[in-house]
Amino acid sequence: MKIIDKAGFGKRFKQAFKDATNTEIADKIGRSNAAITNYIKGRIPDLEILDEIAYSTGCSIHWLLTGEGSQYVEQFYLPSPSVPLAENEKQAVTQLAKANNQSVDQTLHELLTEALKARGLLPQKPTPSMLLFRQDIKLVALPMIGAISAGQPIRYFKEQKEVLVADVFIISQEGYQSFVLQIVGEDFTDEGFSDGNYLICCDNKQPQSGQVAIVVIDGEYTTVKRIFFEGPSIRLQPTNGKGDGELFPPDRIAIIATVTGVQRNP
Repeated sequence: MKIIDKAGFGKRFKQAFKDATNTEIADKIGRSNAAITNYIKGRIPDLEILDEIAYSTGCSIHWLLTGEGSQYVEQFYLPSPSVPLAENEKQAVTQLAKANNQSVDQTLHELLTEALKARGLLPQKPTPSMLLFRQDIKLVALPMIGAISAGQPIRYFKEQKEVLVADVFIISQEGYQSFVLQIVGEDFTDEGFSDGNYLICCDNKQPQSGQVAIVVIDGEYTTVKRIFFEGPSIRLQPTNGKGDGELFPPDRIAIIATVTGVQRNP
C-alpha cells in the first residue's frame, strides 16, 4: 500500500466536498465543525469516517489518503431510494443517528443493509475501506465475452478470453453465470464509465429494483442504467445519479444482464 500523504489529505478532503462550507460538510457526514477543521488541517479520520466520506462524495479512499489513482470510486453502491417515514419513525432514526454520531442518511443506509442481510437478500460485500486494507481479496478468472458501446449492439467475441476480477464483484447465485463485458469508446463517460472498463455481469435478467442492468431500448439502443420498476412502467436512471431518468413501458425494454461491479482494466 502507498504511504499516506498526510500533508495533502486536508486539501483533497476539502476538494472532495467541492464548494461546501465546513458546517455543510459537518452536517453531511455527522461530525462536529471542530472535527472538520482538524481533517482540513491534515488529521486522518478512522476507517468508519473515511467510509462515510467516500459514501457521501463518491471519492476513492485510496485517492483521499495517497493522492494517487482515480479520484472517484468505480464501484456500485446500494440504491438510495427516497424512504417515506412516519413522524415517530423520523424521530427514532434521528435519535439513533445522534447517538451513533452519524448522519441520518448513513443510519438509514445501515438499517436497510442490516435488514437485507438478515433476510439473506444481500451478499456480504466489503466497503471501500475494507477493499483498501484487506489482504484476503481474491482475483477470479471470468470469461470476457464481448464489448459494449452506447447505442450499439453488444459485439460478442468469436474467441473469448479470461480476465481477472476481484471476487467481491461476483454474486454467487445458483443457476446464474458471471461474465465480463468491456466498455468501448467514451460514450458512457456521463454514466461514470471509461473506455476499457470491465463490467462484471450476471446473466440474471430479472434484477431487483434499483440495481444496475444492461438493457436494450426498442430492440436497438444498448445502454447501462440503474433500473426501477414503478407500477406498470420501468424507469431507467443514469448510474451517476444525475437527472430523473426516463419512464418506459415494459415492451420497449429488454434486460440483457445485471451488472454487479465495474473494474478498471489494468
